[in-house]
Amino acid sequence: MTTLSADAGIALKAFMLAASDCANEMMSNASYIEKELPKITLPAELKGEILAVCDSLVGTKHDVISEVLELGELPDDTECDVLLRRAERILRWLCEEPPKLHSVVSTLDRLNQVVGTASGSAGLAYLLVAESATNILHGVAKASDAADKFYQVMQSNKPI
Repeated sequence: MTTLSADAGIALKAFMLAASDCANEMMSNASYIEKELPKITLPAELKGEILAVCDSLVGTKHDVISEVLELGELPDDTECDVLLRRAERILRWLCEEPPKLHSVVSTLDRLNQVVGTASGSAGLAYLLVAESATNILHGVAKASDAADKFYQVMQSNKPI
């Protein structure tokens, strides 16, 4: 068993915070979309696709927060490989969501181009989901940066 260096402990806590913030950003944006979507006229199938992405965001939030809490409760002498695997799992979950959002944003963009400004609904839906996707992407980028820093510190502490 190895004890984390002070730098590694700080980097791990920074990653956990960034991952939690990103997960909460997912939840917040999913809730906002779900609240605003009924006000927008769109085909039912497309609304269903958007709501499915929101459900996925909420599910990921719960998974990430649970995993972060478990990670925080591990003993100080937890093997480094265990910590790295858990951090990688959390980051993988966070990174699974942006492609889903991209797909919906692309669909809304195409719809908006087809119907043009004659129907403001497609444009409103595009802005709603694209803005939320951007917020989430910022959170994923911060979590990814924090994970990179944690991985670097862990690599520099490994014996040769």
